[in-house]
Amino acid sequence: MIIAHPYSVVSDTLQRVVFHIAAMETNRDSILIFEEPEAHSFPFYTKYIAERIAFDESNQYFISTHNPYFLLAVLEKTPKENIAIFVTYLRDYQTQVKALSEQELEEILDLDVDVFFNLERFLPIEDEG
Repeated sequence: MIIAHPYSVVSDTLQRVVFHIAAMETNRDSILIFEEPEAHSFPFYTKYIAERIAFDESNQYFISTHNPYFLLAVLEKTPKENIAIFVTYLRDYQTQVKALSEQELEEILDLDVDVFFNLERFLPIEDEG
């Protein structure tokens, strides 16, 4: 027996998982940009999507996230030579971007889920000028 439901009536989690997996599986040698792929998703599937991204060697990803579980899953599973993490912040009414060093990536793993509560430790010290 096959039961079919319209896509619009399935859960937000299932809709988002289907969307992201379809995007990954139907692209090769592509650049994929995901804004908060973990949003509105059950935590198990947040980790599932993050790990699928981490193990995908055929595409390049640009991802924004505020979710420590998603970030940690990607960071733990992606080969270190294949990952770059940037912190964005506001200073003097301007958006600034800072690339994190390999040592700072290790600090993120040490901080675990508290990483987003400790972002200031990764920001450059302001000039008192």
